[in-house]
Amino acid sequence: MTTPLENREIRIWRRPEALGLVWAFRAGAAFLIALPIAGAVGATGISRFPGGDARLFESGAMWLVETVRIGRQSIGSAAQTGAFAWLVFAVAALVPLAALLIAMSQRDRLGWGQWFGRAMAHLPAFVLLSGLCLVAQAFVLGLFFLLSTGIGAAFSESLDDRNLWFFRATVGVLCGVLAAVFGIAHDLTRAARVRHDETLRRALAIALGTLRRKFLLSLLSWIAPVASSIAVVVAAAAIVSWLRVEQPGALRWVGALLVHQIAIFSLVVFRASWLAAALRLVGPGATTQSSDAA
Repeated sequence: MTTPLENREIRIWRRPEALGLVWAFRAGAAFLIALPIAGAVGATGISRFPGGDARLFESGAMWLVETVRIGRQSIGSAAQTGAFAWLVFAVAALVPLAALLIAMSQRDRLGWGQWFGRAMAHLPAFVLLSGLCLVAQAFVLGLFFLLSTGIGAAFSESLDDRNLWFFRATVGVLCGVLAAVFGIAHDLTRAARVRHDETLRRALAIALGTLRRKFLLSLLSWIAPVASSIAVVVAAAAIVSWLRVEQPGALRWVGALLVHQIAIFSLVVFRASWLAAALRLVGPGATTQSSDAA
């Protein structure tokens, strides 16, 4: 029997090994997913030309189209392998995610066997939640295309280009907020499931009750890590571009590798900061109020 933490005690650095586990899994999964495609592209001989595979990203996409034409069979097969690997790793990634939530919400130190066992116990519920969230967000995406193209086309004769663009941008923002709300509710349900060891139905009720009462706080707690993650990705891309890894020099390659790993670890930290906030949001008070409402 483990002892849950109070809200003020939930910190992302309480269990640095949990952060390291998530980072190691993401880095390893990214390498294994990209390896078949990188090998197939390299087999076309593009790396023997001056500039190497940087030519694939030149304007006009002539080199990219020609590379795909030459290696269409091997690249297509590698893409299928990569897609299957991504699906497998997407499910497997829920185990270290559950372990991170457990580590941030429990006072007691668990052995690796206990840690893994408890994380695996949450896997079926997490998989079901992820599937439901994907379906809901796909519905929102379909709604966006329906409104922006179908209804937009119906009003295209009565609206000028500026107002039509404004209409589509407004629809995009509203659908984006709705998709974000589904994602926030998804993570709050995960947090409630782990923190209170409730059934999936009760955890969902706690999450929706929390979102209803603390909508603005939940949204702001989610936005800050997301904005920070976007900034990290943009900065990493700019630094790697500045390093010009297509030019000779092992230091350039090593520098790009370090930048990528620092970026991945930063994304893990920002993700953990939101999950810690989610654990605090669905704290003991959320359970009591959810029971009273029921």
